[in-house]
Amino acid sequence: MEFGRVPNVDAVDFSAPVEPASNASFLGAQQRGARPGDVLLGLPGWGDRGFLGRLYPEGTRTERFLEHYAAAFPAAELNTTYYGSSAERLARWASCVPDTFRFCPKLPADITHELQLSDADAAMGRFVEQLQALEGRIGRVWGVLPPGFAPNRIGVLDRFLTTWAPRVPLAFELRHPDWFSSAARIEHWASCLRYHGVTAVVSDVAGRRDVLHLRLTAMDALVRFVGNGGHPTDQPRLAEWAERVAGWREAGLRRTYLFLHQKQDPDAALLARDFSGHFEQRTGDVLVPGLRRPPQPLGGRQGELF
Repeated sequence: MEFGRVPNVDAVDFSAPVEPASNASFLGAQQRGARPGDVLLGLPGWGDRGFLGRLYPEGTRTERFLEHYAAAFPAAELNTTYYGSSAERLARWASCVPDTFRFCPKLPADITHELQLSDADAAMGRFVEQLQALEGRIGRVWGVLPPGFAPNRIGVLDRFLTTWAPRVPLAFELRHPDWFSSAARIEHWASCLRYHGVTAVVSDVAGRRDVLHLRLTAMDALVRFVGNGGHPTDQPRLAEWAERVAGWREAGLRRTYLFLHQKQDPDAALLARDFSGHFEQRTGDVLVPGLRRPPQPLGGRQGELF
Protein backbone atom coordinates (compact mmCIF):
# COMPACT_ATOMS: atom_id res chain seq x y z
CA MET A 1 0.00 0.00 0.00
CA GLU A 2 1.64 3.25 -1.15
CA PHE A 3 -1.02 5.46 0.45
CA GLY A 4 0.43 7.33 3.43
CA ARG A 5 4.03 6.22 2.97
CA VAL A 6 6.73 8.80 3.73
CA PRO A 7 10.47 8.68 2.90
CA ASN A 8 11.56 8.97 6.53
CA VAL A 9 9.45 7.98 9.54
CA ASP A 10 11.87 9.04 12.27
CA ALA A 11 9.78 12.11 13.17
CA VAL A 12 6.37 10.40 12.92
CA ASP A 13 4.33 10.12 16.09
CA PHE A 14 2.91 6.61 15.93
CA SER A 15 0.78 7.01 19.04
CA ALA A 16 -2.68 5.57 18.52
CA PRO A 17 -5.79 7.50 19.54
CA VAL A 18 -7.78 6.57 22.61
CA GLU A 19 -10.22 3.75 21.96
CA PRO A 20 -13.59 5.36 21.14
CA ALA A 21 -16.24 4.91 23.82
CA SER A 22 -18.67 4.02 21.02
CA ASN A 23 -16.83 0.71 20.52
CA ALA A 24 -17.74 -0.58 23.96
CA SER A 25 -21.37 0.46 23.62
CA PHE A 26 -21.59 -1.03 20.13
CA LEU A 27 -20.08 -4.37 21.16
CA GLY A 28 -22.15 -4.43 24.33
CA ALA A 29 -25.34 -4.18 22.29
CA GLN A 30 -24.45 -7.19 20.13
CA GLN A 31 -25.21 -10.82 20.86
CA ARG A 32 -21.94 -12.50 21.70
CA GLY A 33 -21.03 -15.88 20.32
CA ALA A 34 -20.26 -18.95 22.38
CA ARG A 35 -16.62 -18.95 21.27
CA PRO A 36 -13.94 -16.29 20.82
CA GLY A 37 -13.98 -14.41 17.55
CA ASP A 38 -11.64 -15.23 14.68
CA VAL A 39 -8.44 -13.33 13.94
CA LEU A 40 -7.44 -13.82 10.30
CA LEU A 41 -4.01 -12.65 9.14
CA GLY A 42 -3.18 -12.07 5.51
CA LEU A 43 -1.05 -10.25 2.96
CA PRO A 44 -1.93 -8.09 -0.05
CA GLY A 45 -1.11 -10.93 -2.44
CA TRP A 46 0.67 -14.23 -2.96
CA GLY A 47 2.35 -13.88 -6.36
CA ASP A 48 5.74 -12.45 -5.34
CA ARG A 49 8.55 -14.76 -6.44
CA GLY A 50 10.48 -13.66 -3.36
CA PHE A 51 8.45 -16.24 -1.44
CA LEU A 52 10.29 -19.05 -3.25
CA GLY A 53 12.60 -20.87 -0.88
CA ARG A 54 11.01 -19.08 2.06
CA LEU A 55 7.25 -19.57 2.22
CA TYR A 56 7.02 -21.70 -0.95
CA PRO A 57 9.37 -24.59 -1.75
CA GLU A 58 12.04 -23.83 -4.32
CA GLY A 59 10.85 -24.73 -7.77
CA THR A 60 7.14 -24.17 -7.01
CA ARG A 61 5.24 -23.30 -10.17
CA THR A 62 3.40 -19.98 -10.12
CA GLU A 63 0.02 -21.70 -10.49
CA ARG A 64 0.63 -23.38 -7.12
CA PHE A 65 1.67 -20.22 -5.22
CA LEU A 66 -1.83 -19.65 -3.82
CA GLU A 67 -2.06 -23.25 -2.62
CA HIS A 68 1.12 -22.79 -0.55
CA TYR A 69 0.06 -19.32 0.60
CA ALA A 70 -3.24 -20.72 1.90
CA ALA A 71 -1.35 -23.38 3.87
CA ALA A 72 0.18 -20.55 5.94
CA PHE A 73 -2.44 -17.80 5.89
CA PRO A 74 -6.23 -17.97 6.35
CA ALA A 75 -7.08 -14.83 4.34
CA ALA A 76 -5.89 -12.56 1.54
CA GLU A 77 -6.50 -8.90 0.82
CA LEU A 78 -7.45 -9.26 -2.82
CA ASN A 79 -6.22 -5.99 -4.34
CA THR A 80 -6.09 -7.27 -7.89
CA THR A 81 -9.89 -7.10 -8.34
CA TYR A 82 -9.57 -3.30 -8.28
CA TYR A 83 -8.11 -3.53 -11.79
CA GLY A 84 -10.58 -6.11 -13.08
CA SER A 85 -11.53 -9.73 -12.66
CA SER A 86 -13.45 -12.58 -14.20
CA ALA A 87 -15.56 -15.39 -12.78
CA GLU A 88 -13.18 -17.91 -14.33
CA ARG A 89 -10.17 -16.43 -12.59
CA LEU A 90 -11.96 -16.23 -9.23
CA ALA A 91 -13.13 -19.84 -9.57
CA ARG A 92 -9.57 -20.95 -10.23
CA TRP A 93 -8.39 -19.20 -7.06
CA ALA A 94 -11.24 -20.71 -5.04
CA SER A 95 -10.20 -24.18 -6.15
CA CYS A 96 -6.73 -23.65 -4.64
CA VAL A 97 -7.81 -22.89 -1.06
CA PRO A 98 -9.79 -24.65 1.68
CA ASP A 99 -13.41 -23.81 2.40
CA THR A 100 -12.36 -21.89 5.52
CA PHE A 101 -10.12 -19.50 3.59
CA ARG A 102 -11.42 -15.96 3.11
CA PHE A 103 -10.77 -13.56 0.23
CA CYS A 104 -11.42 -9.85 0.79
CA PRO A 105 -11.88 -8.56 -2.78
CA LYS A 106 -11.35 -4.86 -3.47
CA LEU A 107 -14.14 -3.05 -5.28
CA PRO A 108 -13.21 -2.30 -8.92
CA ALA A 109 -11.97 1.14 -9.90
CA ASP A 110 -14.98 1.83 -12.11
CA ILE A 111 -17.28 1.62 -9.08
CA THR A 112 -15.26 3.61 -6.53
CA HIS A 113 -13.16 6.00 -8.63
CA GLU A 114 -14.88 6.46 -11.98
CA LEU A 115 -18.53 6.38 -10.93
CA GLN A 116 -17.73 7.21 -7.28
CA LEU A 117 -20.72 5.07 -6.21
CA SER A 118 -23.19 7.14 -8.27
CA ASP A 119 -25.26 5.21 -10.86
CA ALA A 120 -23.07 2.22 -10.06
CA ASP A 121 -25.74 -0.47 -9.77
CA ALA A 122 -25.01 -2.11 -13.11
CA ALA A 123 -21.25 -2.27 -12.48
CA MET A 124 -21.76 -3.45 -8.93
CA GLY A 125 -24.24 -6.09 -10.04
CA ARG A 126 -21.71 -7.51 -12.50
CA PHE A 127 -19.02 -7.62 -9.83
CA VAL A 128 -21.25 -9.27 -7.23
CA GLU A 129 -22.23 -11.87 -9.83
CA GLN A 130 -18.55 -12.61 -10.50
CA LEU A 131 -17.91 -13.05 -6.78
CA GLN A 132 -20.23 -16.04 -6.70
CA ALA A 133 -17.36 -17.96 -8.27
CA LEU A 134 -15.56 -17.83 -4.90
CA GLU A 135 -18.21 -20.23 -3.58
CA GLY A 136 -18.67 -18.70 -0.16
CA ARG A 137 -15.02 -17.88 0.51
CA ILE A 138 -15.77 -14.16 0.78
CA GLY A 139 -14.74 -12.16 3.83
CA ARG A 140 -15.44 -8.45 3.46
CA VAL A 141 -15.69 -6.85 0.02
CA TRP A 142 -13.90 -3.55 0.60
CA GLY A 143 -13.55 -0.32 -1.27
CA VAL A 144 -11.37 2.77 -1.04
CA LEU A 145 -13.23 6.01 -1.63
CA PRO A 146 -11.04 8.42 -3.64
CA PRO A 147 -9.41 11.48 -2.03
CA GLY A 148 -11.98 13.76 -3.66
CA PHE A 149 -14.95 11.91 -2.13
CA ALA A 150 -15.67 14.40 0.67
CA PRO A 151 -18.19 14.37 3.55
CA ASN A 152 -20.71 16.35 1.50
CA ARG A 153 -21.24 13.13 -0.48
CA ILE A 154 -22.32 11.02 2.47
CA GLY A 155 -25.80 10.84 0.92
CA VAL A 156 -24.30 9.08 -2.10
CA LEU A 157 -22.57 6.61 0.20
CA ASP A 158 -25.77 6.01 2.16
CA ARG A 159 -27.81 5.34 -1.00
CA PHE A 160 -25.19 2.89 -2.27
CA LEU A 161 -25.15 1.04 1.05
CA THR A 162 -28.95 0.94 1.21
CA THR A 163 -28.91 -1.03 -2.05
CA TRP A 164 -25.83 -3.21 -1.63
CA ALA A 165 -25.10 -3.76 2.07
CA PRO A 166 -27.96 -6.32 2.36
CA ARG A 167 -26.51 -8.28 -0.58
CA VAL A 168 -22.77 -8.48 0.12
CA PRO A 169 -20.60 -7.92 3.24
CA LEU A 170 -18.98 -4.53 2.68
CA ALA A 171 -16.18 -2.42 4.14
CA PHE A 172 -15.04 1.06 3.16
CA GLU A 173 -11.88 3.08 3.65
CA LEU A 174 -12.30 6.86 3.69
CA ARG A 175 -9.44 9.05 2.45
CA HIS A 176 -10.56 12.71 2.32
CA PRO A 177 -9.09 14.43 5.44
CA ASP A 178 -12.38 16.21 6.21
CA TRP A 179 -13.98 12.89 7.19
CA PHE A 180 -11.72 13.01 10.26
CA SER A 181 -11.77 16.76 11.00
CA SER A 182 -13.87 16.50 14.17
CA ALA A 183 -15.30 13.93 16.55
CA ALA A 184 -18.81 14.86 15.44
CA ARG A 185 -17.98 14.32 11.78
CA ILE A 186 -16.36 10.95 12.52
CA GLU A 187 -19.42 9.86 14.45
CA HIS A 188 -21.65 10.96 11.56
CA TRP A 189 -20.10 8.61 9.01
CA ALA A 190 -19.53 5.89 11.62
CA SER A 191 -23.23 5.93 12.45
CA CYS A 192 -24.05 5.58 8.75
CA LEU A 193 -21.80 2.54 8.36
CA ARG A 194 -23.01 1.05 11.64
CA TYR A 195 -26.65 1.40 10.57
CA HIS A 196 -25.91 -0.62 7.43
CA GLY A 197 -23.64 -3.17 9.14
CA VAL A 198 -20.67 -2.03 7.05
CA THR A 199 -17.09 -2.22 8.34
CA ALA A 200 -14.98 0.93 8.58
CA VAL A 201 -11.48 0.03 7.36
CA VAL A 202 -8.79 1.11 9.83
CA SER A 203 -5.36 1.91 8.40
CA ASP A 204 -2.17 2.27 10.42
CA VAL A 205 0.23 4.11 8.12
CA ALA A 206 2.95 6.68 8.76
CA GLY A 207 1.82 9.61 6.63
CA ARG A 208 -1.90 9.70 7.51
CA ARG A 209 -2.43 9.16 11.22
CA ASP A 210 -6.02 10.41 10.94
CA VAL A 211 -7.14 7.22 9.19
CA LEU A 212 -6.25 5.31 12.37
CA HIS A 213 -9.71 6.11 13.72
CA LEU A 214 -10.32 2.76 15.51
CA ARG A 215 -14.10 2.89 14.93
CA LEU A 216 -15.91 -0.45 15.03
CA THR A 217 -19.05 -0.25 12.92
CA ALA A 218 -19.77 -3.94 12.23
CA MET A 219 -19.03 -7.28 13.83
CA ASP A 220 -16.01 -7.69 11.54
CA ALA A 221 -13.01 -5.36 11.72
CA LEU A 222 -10.63 -4.86 8.79
CA VAL A 223 -7.21 -3.45 9.64
CA ARG A 224 -4.44 -2.53 7.19
CA PHE A 225 -1.05 -2.25 8.90
CA VAL A 226 1.84 -0.72 6.95
CA GLY A 227 5.30 -1.53 8.23
CA ASN A 228 8.39 0.57 7.69
CA GLY A 229 11.06 -1.92 6.75
CA GLY A 230 12.08 -2.98 10.24
CA HIS A 231 12.08 0.52 11.76
CA PRO A 232 12.26 0.35 15.59
CA THR A 233 8.63 1.51 15.79
CA ASP A 234 7.28 -1.53 13.92
CA GLN A 235 7.42 -4.02 16.79
CA PRO A 236 5.77 -1.79 19.44
CA ARG A 237 2.99 -1.05 16.97
CA LEU A 238 2.47 -4.76 16.29
CA ALA A 239 2.41 -5.51 20.02
CA GLU A 240 -0.16 -2.75 20.54
CA TRP A 241 -2.31 -4.18 17.78
CA ALA A 242 -2.09 -7.63 19.36
CA GLU A 243 -3.35 -6.14 22.62
CA ARG A 244 -6.13 -4.22 20.87
CA VAL A 245 -7.32 -7.12 18.71
CA ALA A 246 -7.31 -9.44 21.73
CA GLY A 247 -9.40 -6.88 23.62
CA TRP A 248 -11.88 -6.57 20.76
CA ARG A 249 -12.21 -10.34 20.60
CA GLU A 250 -12.76 -10.59 24.36
CA ALA A 251 -15.43 -7.88 24.12
CA GLY A 252 -17.35 -9.95 21.56
CA LEU A 253 -16.11 -8.89 18.12
CA ARG A 254 -16.85 -11.73 15.73
CA ARG A 255 -13.85 -11.44 13.41
CA THR A 256 -10.79 -9.30 12.72
CA TYR A 257 -9.01 -9.29 9.38
CA LEU A 258 -5.46 -7.96 9.75
CA PHE A 259 -3.58 -7.40 6.52
CA LEU A 260 0.14 -6.66 6.75
CA HIS A 261 1.90 -4.44 4.22
CA GLN A 262 5.56 -3.84 3.44
CA LYS A 263 7.33 -2.71 0.32
CA GLN A 264 7.78 -6.38 -0.57
CA ASP A 265 5.22 -9.06 0.26
CA PRO A 266 7.80 -11.53 1.66
CA ASP A 267 8.81 -8.90 4.24
CA ALA A 268 5.13 -8.41 5.09
CA ALA A 269 5.01 -12.10 5.97
CA LEU A 270 7.64 -11.42 8.61
CA LEU A 271 5.33 -8.80 10.12
CA ALA A 272 2.55 -11.38 10.20
CA ARG A 273 4.83 -13.85 11.95
CA ASP A 274 5.80 -11.23 14.53
CA PHE A 275 2.19 -10.16 15.13
CA SER A 276 1.26 -13.80 15.60
CA GLY A 277 3.98 -14.08 18.24
CA HIS A 278 2.75 -11.00 20.09
CA PHE A 279 -0.80 -12.32 19.99
CA GLU A 280 0.25 -15.72 21.30
CA GLN A 281 2.13 -14.05 24.15
CA ARG A 282 -0.95 -11.96 24.99
CA THR A 283 -3.60 -14.69 24.72
CA GLY A 284 -1.85 -18.05 24.62
CA ASP A 285 -3.53 -18.73 21.26
CA VAL A 286 -1.57 -19.68 18.18
CA LEU A 287 -3.17 -17.90 15.25
CA VAL A 288 -1.38 -19.73 12.45
CA PRO A 289 0.98 -22.58 13.37
CA GLY A 290 2.91 -22.16 10.12
CA LEU A 291 3.89 -18.63 11.13
CA ARG A 292 5.66 -19.66 14.33
CA ARG A 293 9.43 -19.26 14.24
CA PRO A 294 10.93 -22.71 14.90
CA PRO A 295 14.25 -23.11 16.74
CA GLN A 296 17.12 -22.79 14.25
CA PRO A 297 19.13 -26.04 14.31
CA LEU A 298 22.90 -25.88 14.20
CA GLY A 299 23.93 -26.01 10.59
CA GLY A 300 20.36 -25.28 9.48
CA ARG A 301 19.50 -23.11 6.52
CA GLN A 302 19.67 -19.39 7.15
CA GLY A 303 17.33 -16.87 5.63
CA GLU A 304 14.21 -19.02 5.76
CA LEU A 305 11.04 -17.12 6.47
CA PHE A 306 9.51 -19.59 8.92
